[in-house]
Amino acid sequence: MDTGGKPPRTVLIVDAARAVRAALAGFVKGEGYAAETVDSGERALSTIKDNPIAFLVVDLKLPRLSGIETVIRAKVLNPDLIAVVMVGLGTLDAGVDALKAGALATIMKPFNAEELLAVLKRGGEHLDAQARIQDLQVELAKSH
Repeated sequence: MDTGGKPPRTVLIVDAARAVRAALAGFVKGEGYAAETVDSGERALSTIKDNPIAFLVVDLKLPRLSGIETVIRAKVLNPDLIAVVMVGLGTLDAGVDALKAGALATIMKPFNAEELLAVLKRGGEHLDAQARIQDLQVELAKSH
């Protein structure tokens, strides 16, 4: 991933399973992203509050605060956050709920690395477009 001289965007990975967090972190780092990992929705919200997180990859089923509730609360803290919810077999309805809550996409567990990469790329393009719009709005305001 070419960052154009900017620091790499950070992916926050939220899963109760340490092995899943480690595998995902290794994968996204190998693709040029920075990665943070936490094991709960509560820790995710704290991390999002204190750090510039671009992407949230969260398991649907977490103890206490669900993945969907984590997405809802995270989008309040950072409306531009790109959220991806990992869902297991038999949770299609919950996947639809995740999209309604503001997730850009859902991916099936066990995850397909190429599918995740495609979603991150699409989300990055969205963030780039948002940044360009903000730049143009600033330029327009300065010209008036």
